[in-house]
Amino acid sequence: MIHSLIGKRGRGKTSLIAELIASKPWDQIFIYDYLGEFMQFAIDGYITVCNTGFVDFAHYVWDNSHPGIETLLVLDEIAIFGKDNPQIDHLFRIGRHKQIQIISASQRFYTLPVIARSQTDIFHVFQITEQRDVQYLKGLVPPATMDRIINLQKFEYVDLDLS
Repeated sequence: MIHSLIGKRGRGKTSLIAELIASKPWDQIFIYDYLGEFMQFAIDGYITVCNTGFVDFAHYVWDNSHPGIETLLVLDEIAIFGKDNPQIDHLFRIGRHKQIQIISASQRFYTLPVIARSQTDIFHVFQITEQRDVQYLKGLVPPATMDRIINLQKFEYVDLDLS
């Protein structure tokens, strides 16, 4: 399963990531945390948190993931390092063969890597007001849903299946 969280800063994406992490008994968790907000969650042999060297980190995740091991990969602020990134492309396209499930977070739909948009199973959408993102979503959701998204409050989100 691939989850993508989208919305303005300070709306609750990091809190929802923590809830999704806690929602299932994962065998192992890998978090690429560009801003270092998840560092305190690192647990040797269970939760690996990194904020530098994404290429090496992606290879480490791939090499340590195997069928039969429930693996969660969290990619926070994916827009910063994910565009045109062959490791992101690889993980989103074929990570399921190694039971890698992914949670990615971005402030905008427009800057979410195309592979993430196309492969996401469920979008958790927090408040969005940026014009390009609103236009993008208007082509995918009913007007009432778009109005709701624009007016969401902190920690409120809408789940969208855009497949």
